[in-house]
Amino acid sequence: MTAVLLVSPSAKPAGSERCVASLARHLPSFGFEPHTVLLEHGPLEGWLPSPPTVIDAGRFRELATTVRTLRALIELTAAYGKDPIR
Repeated sequence: MTAVLLVSPSAKPAGSERCVASLARHLPSFGFEPHTVLLEHGPLEGWLPSPPTVIDAGRFRELATTVRTLRALIELTAAYGKDPIR
């Protein structure tokens, strides 16, 4: 299977989050192994077929927080053997 990293900045009960949950459920039938990363805690965690990685991103207008979040995403991407910059 090909690993796919799904990243959602929001875990609120809304339309795009439902799409992320749907992708996470259906991608395995097409040969993909989804790994979901959420940038906050919320209801989306319970909608996913497997527990997500949650990075508490905080406020993106704070430079230090943005840099910390981006580094965490790059590390996760590298952990799955993929180049985060394409």
